[in-house]
Amino acid sequence: MLSFKNSKFKIMQIADVQDTDRISPDTLQLIENALEREKPDLVVFSGDQVKGYGINFKTGDAREKIKTAVTKTVTPVVKRNIPFTFCFGNHDEHPDFSKKEQLEFYKGFKNCLAFDDEEEIKGTANHYLTVTGSDKKEKLILYFLDSNGSLSIGGYDSLGENQLDWYRKIRDKKEEENGFCLPGIVFQHIPPVEVFSLLKPVKKNENGAVESYRNFKGFYKLDFSKVNKDGFMGESPAVPDKDIHELSAFKEKGDVLGVYFGHDHNNSFHGKVDGIDLGYTQGCGFNVYGPGLDRGVRIFVFDENDIENYETYTVTCRDLKDFKPVTPVKDFLYTVSPPSVYDVKKAAFKAGKYALITNATVLAVREIIKRTKK
Repeated sequence: MLSFKNSKFKIMQIADVQDTDRISPDTLQLIENALEREKPDLVVFSGDQVKGYGINFKTGDAREKIKTAVTKTVTPVVKRNIPFTFCFGNHDEHPDFSKKEQLEFYKGFKNCLAFDDEEEIKGTANHYLTVTGSDKKEKLILYFLDSNGSLSIGGYDSLGENQLDWYRKIRDKKEEENGFCLPGIVFQHIPPVEVFSLLKPVKKNENGAVESYRNFKGFYKLDFSKVNKDGFMGESPAVPDKDIHELSAFKEKGDVLGVYFGHDHNNSFHGKVDGIDLGYTQGCGFNVYGPGLDRGVRIFVFDENDIENYETYTVTCRDLKDFKPVTPVKDFLYTVSPPSVYDVKKAAFKAGKYALITNATVLAVREIIKRTKK
C-alpha cells in the first residue's frame, strides 16, 4: 500500500530508457544517482523501457534478451526496495515477446505494482494506484495508460475511447467510495494532441524554431507565457494522428491535475491547458538519441494537506555532481542523432542537395579552367 510519509509523497518518473540487454552504463549511472539523491516513494517508468527494434534482438533468444534488458533497467529500483510501476511505449512491442507476456515478467519483481485492470479495453497494463494519508483514507490516485503503438501507415495510434471510459468508471467508483473525486495524475507514454496548445507557430528562420510534421505541419517554439522558464523543446511533439480530445474526459469533474509523458526525448517542459498540467519528461537513455547531459528524470512532490499544489521538477545529469560519463564519445554521437524518421529524411535530402551543388560547382570550375587553358 502506498502512503504519505510525514505528509509527503514523492514520485520519480523515468522516461525512455529505450535499450537492449547491453544497456548503457551511463543510463544506469543516471538512474542510480538520481535515486540516491531523491529517494522517491514510487518510481514510474513511462514507456519505451525496451528498444524493441534493437539489432541485438534480431539474433539469439529475443525473449531472454528483453528479460535481461528489463531486469537491468529495474534493478537499481528493486535493490532499494522502492515500489515501482510502468506503462508501455510504442517501442516496447516485440513480435517474440508480447506486452502481456512482458507484464507478467515485470510482475515477477516483488515491488512491481503494475497490473492489467481490464483486459477487454485497448492496450495492456492500464491500471491505477491510490495513495493513503495519515488518516488511512485515500488522498491521491494515479492512472497509468497504454498509449498503444505505431500505425502501419506511419504516425502513432491514440488512446481508445474505452480507455477513457475505464478512467471514468474508476473515477466515479472512487468518488462514491470516498465521498469526493480523488485528485489524480495520469501517466502515459505518448503526449496528447493538446500539448500543441503550449506552443506558438513561428517563421521557419526564427532562432530555435522546430519543424513539425503530419497534422501539425509548420514551425513551432515553446510559448514561455504558458510553460516553465527552464523548459526546452528540441523536437516536434510526435502526437497521435487521431485527436480523441483526451483532456475533455479528464476535465469533466476537475479531478485530473496533470498528464505526464515522454516519447520525444529532447523535450522537457510543462504548462496548463484547460486547467490541467501537461508535462514532458526528457529521455533517460544514453543508447538512443537524447538531449546530452540534459537527460534526466522528473520528480513530483505531493503534500497530503495541499495535493492540488504539488511540486514538479527535473533532475538532470548536470544536477548530479557524481555523474561522470563512462562512454562520452558514443554519448555525443547519440546526442547529435536525428530524433525521427522525418529528420533523417530531411538530413539525407540536405546532404544530397549539398552534394549535388558541390559536385556541380567542381564540374563548373573544371570547365572554366579547361576553357581558360585554351
